[in-house]
Amino acid sequence: MPKLLKATPRSLLLLLLLMITAPGMAACRSESEIPSTTPTADFTDHGDGTVTHQSTGLMWMKCPWGRVA
Repeated sequence: MPKLLKATPRSLLLLLLLMITAPGMAACRSESEIPSTTPTADFTDHGDGTVTHQSTGLMWMKCPWGRVA
């Protein structure tokens, strides 16, 4: 018979923190689930899976997970 883990206050706190933060740790959401706040025209698509925001110069990786094409 498997040995049961002892529930200590520390392990219960860790479990609680994981349960609270896990829903917010989703890798990606589909484009239809995220409201647009920056016009698409503000980005340059490099065709290699990355885009650059023209105003800030920040480069982003496009998310392939959960995308329906």
